[in-house]
Amino acid sequence: MTVIFRLARRYIARRFLQSLLFVLGVALGVAMVIAIDIANGSASRAFALSSESIQGRATHQIIGGPGGLPTDIYTRLRLESGLRELAPVVTEYVRGVEFGDQPLRQIGRAHV
Repeated sequence: MTVIFRLARRYIARRFLQSLLFVLGVALGVAMVIAIDIANGSASRAFALSSESIQGRATHQIIGGPGGLPTDIYTRLRLESGLRELAPVVTEYVRGVEFGDQPLRQIGRAHV
């Protein structure tokens, strides 16, 4: 094992600047990967918090089919079942002409 350290020390002594740049490059690469991971996690958390602030905390979820959900189901749940705190959340993908006809996710709370 000491032979390996002796060889490494000799190599570093001969090519100090190259060795220093190698270590700095590896450190910079690791720092960039960590920074990107932190930024992705932060953006994901911010999106989740903003969605939750718009939608509120959901305890139940009813998902409609391709045609959506009939309005009478909401009426029955709110009036007949006595669920006064019930508020529908509208989530749909729309296309914006101003954004190059790109699909955008629209999230909103219906005011009833």
